[in-house]
Amino acid sequence: MALNAVESAQSIQGIASASHQQLDRFALLENTTETLFATLRESGTKVETTAAIGEDLRGVTQRLHNIMTSFSFQHGKPISQAVNEQRRSPRAEHSLLVRVKQGEQTQDGICVDFSLSGLRLRLVQAVDEASPIEVAVFIPDDDLDNYARQAPVLIHCRIVRSGREGGKFIYGVEFTRASGDEQNAIRRCFDFFKKNASF
Repeated sequence: MALNAVESAQSIQGIASASHQQLDRFALLENTTETLFATLRESGTKVETTAAIGEDLRGVTQRLHNIMTSFSFQHGKPISQAVNEQRRSPRAEHSLLVRVKQGEQTQDGICVDFSLSGLRLRLVQAVDEASPIEVAVFIPDDDLDNYARQAPVLIHCRIVRSGREGGKFIYGVEFTRASGDEQNAIRRCFDFFKKNASF
């Protein structure tokens, strides 16, 4: 009888131990489930935020499209010679990226108009008007990869006029040693904007 009591006690102890293990596993499962639901709630919030941003971007894109369609561009309008025009060649009023070097100083700038004989530059820093400059002209291209990989055309120039506009330095420059290749590069700029390079 004593032996039966011992065996019963051992059985009860085994059942209790197994029950504790099961409870521990249930607790772990509960924690894992809570973590999973928290992750899902966070992911859902991110999805909603992303969707909201996407909707805002769509609205901005549509407004930009509406604005752009209201413009009237004269992309290919020929450049005519004005009465008493002193220029030897047409000047195209289109922007080109340039890099200007004078001595040890180099800076990026904008060419606001160009012709086969010169450029009008807008720079952030002043240059010495009495000294020549070297202008690297980036030729426009429909292919952005080609545009980014290009070697700009280097043209030696002298400054013939200067001024200030909106806090920037404006320089009218004239080509001093423009080779046939350099002239052809400027002609490609005219072709890109569908403008005539000569009157």
